Amino acid sequence: MRFTVAAGSYDRLALTVGPKQYSEGDPPTIVAGEVTLVDDAGRRLPAGSFAVVDAGSDGNLHWDWDQKAWAVNPDDMPPERVDCYHRNHDLVDGVLDEPGRTIAPELTALQETLEAL
Repeated sequence: MRFTVAAGSYDRLALTVGPKQYSEGDPPTIVAGEVTLVDDAGRRLPAGSFAVVDAGSDGNLHWDWDQKAWAVNPDDMPPERVDCYHRNHDLVDGVLDEPGRTIAPELTALQETLEAL
């Protein structure tokens, strides 16, 4: 993508990340990435890395917008789903362990919720 800022001025750029569409029952989706600005001479300026998570619509684990916390219903989960969430906890740990990454608070809360299962 090309974004041009006139000399002697400033501007802002918004990036949208995530899946183009969601389906009913989707689990939360984590998106992690890095932003690097490249000028016309090819010089690179790392702008930082980030990790965000969407709310998902999984009935067993989803973001509760009223409580501003993850809602989890472990009693309704089959054992294989609980095992899957334990594996997901390890994946979330890996995302959170990246040094210097800006982490969405909802992602940290997801890690804590998965750890409690």
